[in-house]
Amino acid sequence: MAPPFVPARDQDAWGSIRGFVYQVSVTIARWLALGADEALLLECGEDIDHIAAAFAATDDRLLEQIKVRAGALSLRTALALQGLANAVDQRRANPSIGLRFRFTTTAAVAREQGHPDPDQAPGIEVWERLRTGSDRETEDLALLHGLLDGAQRPASVPETTWANAASEFADVTGLLSLVKVFEWAMATPSLDDQSAQVIRSLVSEGHAPLCQHA
Repeated sequence: MAPPFVPARDQDAWGSIRGFVYQVSVTIARWLALGADEALLLECGEDIDHIAAAFAATDDRLLEQIKVRAGALSLRTALALQGLANAVDQRRANPSIGLRFRFTTTAAVAREQGHPDPDQAPGIEVWERLRTGSDRETEDLALLHGLLDGAQRPASVPETTWANAASEFADVTGLLSLVKVFEWAMATPSLDDQSAQVIRSLVSEGHAPLCQHA
């Protein structure tokens, strides 16, 4: 009898496949919500590019990253820092285009280790408060600056990209400019819930029949 085969490395693609399925489900949901003059581009600037006026002279767009993650995510998690660094890169490459960003993830918000103010909310919650119009802008911006300035480069981010991002984090004016165009969409529906919502929308809007089982 031949000895059992032992893989030299983990070849399980379950996590990647789950991420692709979730991205497809979110893409369909975004497509169903499109206005008459709007368009989506897939795998262009990010997972989904939303063009608000597809037939107008402007090319302003929303770039959306979609990440399926269990557990929680803080502002200093490698994946979050990578998302911010990518946004800085895109803005530098397209200075004449009005870019906005959305980081969509199933992960909940985590509090950063070594958070400078135990009475304050986690960094991502402070970021969203500042983005949507904080009544304590100076304090919130100072807290975000303290969390991001000096953050360690994630291994997945090239050194040049990180140098640009670190420069933006270190400058409060540049950081505020980034905050105003970058949305954290946290704790989004799970894969099963998202798929169920899409199916309900497809049926209710007449894009797919409701199958009746005997």
